[in-house]
Amino acid sequence: DLVALERAKQMEKLALMDPLTAVGNRRFTERVLSDRAAQLQREGTGYAVLFIDLDHFKSINDTHGHDAGDAVLVAVVRTIESNLRSFDFIGRWGGEEFIVILADADSAAATAVAMRCCSLVQSCAIPWNDATIRPTISIGVAVADHADTNGEVIARADTNLYLAKSTGRDRYCGP
Repeated sequence: DLVALERAKQMEKLALMDPLTAVGNRRFTERVLSDRAAQLQREGTGYAVLFIDLDHFKSINDTHGHDAGDAVLVAVVRTIESNLRSFDFIGRWGGEEFIVILADADSAAATAVAMRCCSLVQSCAIPWNDATIRPTISIGVAVADHADTNGEVIARADTNLYLAKSTGRDRYCGP
């Protein structure tokens, strides 16, 4: 019946979307990664992963409150999303971490997108009460190879994210 089908679609959407940012959740992100990996094996179409973390996010929550933190997350996601092509993907990995999956992207393309994302987020100004919150992000970049598992691509992006954090934040590192 049509009502049951519509309800099932709604339930699947709820199961795969992050309610705050309205992007895919970790489960959905893992599905997209698997699809990209399969496409790489089938067609040789490469992809890149940007592992993004908001800098000093705990400080934003502690200083301005969790509602402000939520507003910052949404603003940052919308900013990054506006910089992506229609066939690229952004999903919430957890907390203040996001994964961008760039379809058909090599290291030069991934680096260019990472650079733009950092620059665009730097220009964000989120008015909150009597303050203006100016978030920054750190990004780890990795490009998938035929021999990679999804876990290996994510691990490389995560290692590069750690490098970006440990060398001053508000930057990208990799691939």
